[in-house]
Amino acid sequence: MKYPRPGKANATVRLAVTSASGRGQPRWVTWDAKAYPYLATVVWPEGGPLTLLVQNREQTEEVLLAADTATGRTRMLLTETDAAWLNLDQSFPHWRKDGKGFYWLTERNGAPEVELRGVDGARLSTWVKGEAGFADLVGVDEATDTLYFTGSPNPTETLLWRVRAGGAPERVATPDAGPASVGGALGAQGRLLVVTTSTLTAMPRTFVLRADGTPVGQLPEVAAEPPLKVNASVQKVGEGEGHWTMLVKPEGHRPGQKLPVVVSVYGGPTSQTVRHAPVALLDQWLANQGYL
Repeated sequence: MKYPRPGKANATVRLAVTSASGRGQPRWVTWDAKAYPYLATVVWPEGGPLTLLVQNREQTEEVLLAADTATGRTRMLLTETDAAWLNLDQSFPHWRKDGKGFYWLTERNGAPEVELRGVDGARLSTWVKGEAGFADLVGVDEATDTLYFTGSPNPTETLLWRVRAGGAPERVATPDAGPASVGGALGAQGRLLVVTTSTLTAMPRTFVLRADGTPVGQLPEVAAEPPLKVNASVQKVGEGEGHWTMLVKPEGHRPGQKLPVVVSVYGGPTSQTVRHAPVALLDQWLANQGYL
């Protein structure tokens, strides 16, 4: 990645379509690259057009475009704007294999929502609403018109859900106990799910499930158990919406024992550190040296 120095010009990025054999001249795709220099996402789906998402440098505006591969000309499908920042999720646009539209992720109403849009980009319906706490797309089974995703209204955990057009999300049971972080992928035929679960104290485990959540089997574990035991708790503190925090104590910590405190924060995008997953291993090692 050719990152510019702060304030300097970005690398110029172009997009072309060429034959697989390499013969002939490439057909260059055109858009307003001066206004939108970031080529953020490119997909060429089985059932839809060559599609590209471009952004301004401030990442406060983006345009989704469909390209004519014969001419290189583009047409606008939709635009998104935010005064502060647009998050980028490259699982979207997710075109349907039948070519009748695509799923799109938006935060224009204050929280992630998944919409179904037509071939012209017009919004047809909202499949996942903001209160669901959408995190990641797992897959779409077009045979049953079912979308699978992970998320939770509680941002410290992720659960597995499925939703059909016009319906409410339904929880898909996974083999974990208590709060957990769940990720997964849907098989191409829509019949099987590969699901990975982990908790604060348990390393990731991967299972194969049927689409209804019934188990098929467990994959061999590849993550070794750590040589220390995580002694951490997750809680919300503060007034109003509050802040989710994790407190890590030394192994064998005695109630009332006073220790120096290390405050560890990271405010970058997509890197959530307070969650029910084995993210506190380094923090636990540090705590075991005599810190909170």
